[in-house]
Amino acid sequence: MYNILIIDDEPIVIEAQVAHLRRDGSFNVSIEESGEQGMKYIEKNRNAIDLILLDIWLEDESYGLDLIPKISELTNALIVILSSSNDTAEKVQALEYGCIDYITRDELYSPKMTLLKIKNLLKAYPNSQYLFNFKGTQEVYINNKKLTLKPPYIQILKILYESSDAVDAKTLLPHTNQTRWGGEERDPALRIVADYVNVIKKAIKVVAPTYDPIEYFRPANASAYASWRFNRE
Repeated sequence: MYNILIIDDEPIVIEAQVAHLRRDGSFNVSIEESGEQGMKYIEKNRNAIDLILLDIWLEDESYGLDLIPKISELTNALIVILSSSNDTAEKVQALEYGCIDYITRDELYSPKMTLLKIKNLLKAYPNSQYLFNFKGTQEVYINNKKLTLKPPYIQILKILYESSDAVDAKTLLPHTNQTRWGGEERDPALRIVADYVNVIKKAIKVVAPTYDPIEYFRPANASAYASWRFNRE
């Protein structure tokens, strides 16, 4: 179930869209009618929002684009701009500010099309709601929730998180506190690192039960090492 926040001062305009989203059964929908109310809602529910539909102009004179950086400081939710304008320059500006897409009022009158666009965005960015924050190698948080991990485990998680490629057991092994193994044998290295990765995966599950971003890769041949990769898809 996805959580969607709509910030729009004309709820009657989006009434059909809200009803369509709720009937679909995949979304919880909340509505705020001003920039100020929207920001208060986000501050209170920052870790529970998957996508925000944000009107570009609001009655309290909030300019939607100016709210995007403030919203992004509080939540990793996807931001989609709502506008009555089809102006290309405004669309480009909205994307430059950091929104992920732009929906016009005309498109809102086709609830099915908007629903499909929202579903496709959430499928394309499935892990966008999980924001990691490392405090060196001493502490790590997901959406402001602290993981119960000791520094060697945090170091390995940080290496995986910051690497765009898979990292093998031989590379990760020196960051464990297992100093007695010093040979070239693959099996001991695999067992040691695998134990560390399993502890990390369990710690992530505690704060994000449906989130499993670390993938295991078997070695390509008998002389290679197994590896792990942080999946951002």
